[in-house]
Amino acid sequence: MSDRVARNISIYAYVLSTVSALTLKAFMAVMAVMAALFTPVLISTLNAAELVVIASSNSNFKVGQVVDSSLDIKLANDAALTLISESGKVFALNGPRSGAIEAEGAADKTSGLISSIKNILAGKKTEATTLGVMRSIGGPEIPSDPWAIIAGKTGKYCITLSKPVVLWRSDAQKTRKLILINLDNNHKVKTVWSSGQNILYWPRLMPLVDGATYRVDLAGKNQLPKLTVSMVPDQPSQAHAAVWMAQNGCEQQALRLLQSIN
Repeated sequence: MSDRVARNISIYAYVLSTVSALTLKAFMAVMAVMAALFTPVLISTLNAAELVVIASSNSNFKVGQVVDSSLDIKLANDAALTLISESGKVFALNGPRSGAIEAEGAADKTSGLISSIKNILAGKKTEATTLGVMRSIGGPEIPSDPWAIIAGKTGKYCITLSKPVVLWRSDAQKTRKLILINLDNNHKVKTVWSSGQNILYWPRLMPLVDGATYRVDLAGKNQLPKLTVSMVPDQPSQAHAAVWMAQNGCEQQALRLLQSIN
């Protein structure tokens, strides 16, 4: 091989190695930029949690809708949005705002809390229809207090001893005598429900027994409703309590409890 050929080969090899080095550096620079741009997004997505909407004044978010916490949630002035995570944590958002929600990392979705809440919220239209029918026939309306026992309506009621147990009536125009009877042991208590009072605290002389059924005899009323009570065990959150209530026959109370969360 002549010296000229050898020299040309050396020059070619040098140029090739230089170009390769520059190309590698450029590639690495591009990768660094991409990592800086997309790694936070990827981490945010991996740590994102699902949330269910339980109250909304924004048409873009419907009650019962499941959203990702990494979503850019924009709310205008006076708009409000309340969501619950899989752990039962409540996020009450008010406008104006924009951005993702700093929710806890992806929770254990096997708990089924969000799915159960969606099922409860699906009964919202049913309750509204029931309320309309009851009003049309002059029956008892539904109290806003989720723990109130409707004195004029037979059914199952969930109670918690962490809150006073109250009886509720829609018509408070007259003072009426009230007789409560425990149908399991025939224990009877008499009291007076004063006019102008929609609620009456459960009589202390009538013990509340989990699973017991009580008959309500309200003077002047033809019906004798029967009330069966269930004690709600301690729960991690109000959302968990609502799910327990719905699963144990207190669906309307569960819905009102969710609606009261803010």
